[in-house]
Amino acid sequence: MKKLLPLLFTLMTLSTFAQENVDTLTIDFEKIFEVDTSISSTELYSRAREWFANNFKSANNVLQMDDKESGKLIGHGSIKVTYKALGMVYDGGYVDFTASIFVRAGRYKVVLKDFIHNPASQVPSQGNLNGMHYKGGISLKQWRSIKQQAYSHREGMIASIIKTMSSSDKKSDW
Repeated sequence: MKKLLPLLFTLMTLSTFAQENVDTLTIDFEKIFEVDTSISSTELYSRAREWFANNFKSANNVLQMDDKESGKLIGHGSIKVTYKALGMVYDGGYVDFTASIFVRAGRYKVVLKDFIHNPASQVPSQGNLNGMHYKGGISLKQWRSIKQQAYSHREGMIASIIKTMSSSDKKSDW
C-alpha cells in the first residue's frame, strides 16, 4: 500500500499536467520549410496542389485561392469530432480550419489556422480552439477531447504536407 500511494499520486500529477497542456495548446501552425534550392516554385506548387487533391474529397471545392503565378494555395476544410459521455460516443460536430501553402523556389510556407468548433445540434459551439477558450455547455473533459482531436489531425496534416513536398518526383515508366 505504501508503494501504491506514491504511484497513484504520480499518475494523477501526470494526468493533470497533460490536461493543462491541452487547455493552453495553440493549434494554429505557421512554418517555413527549406528544400533543395534546385526545386522550382512550379514543382513545389504542383506538389502542394497534389497534397490538397489527396487529402480532401474535392480539392476544387476546398481551395478558395489557387494562384500558380504567386504560388498561393488556400483552402478550407473540416474535421469530424466526437466526444464520450456516459460510455457512449456522441457527434461533436466539426472543427473547421484554413490550410495554406505558399511556395517559392527552394522553400514553402505552411499555415494552418482558424480551428473553429462548428457544433452538432446538441453541443454548443466552443468557438476558436486556440488557447483556453472553454465556453461550457459540455464538460471540460469533452472539450479537451474535441481540442485534442483537432490537434492530432493538425499534426497528421503537417506530416503529410512535409512528406508530399519533400518527395522527389522521379518519372517512372509505368
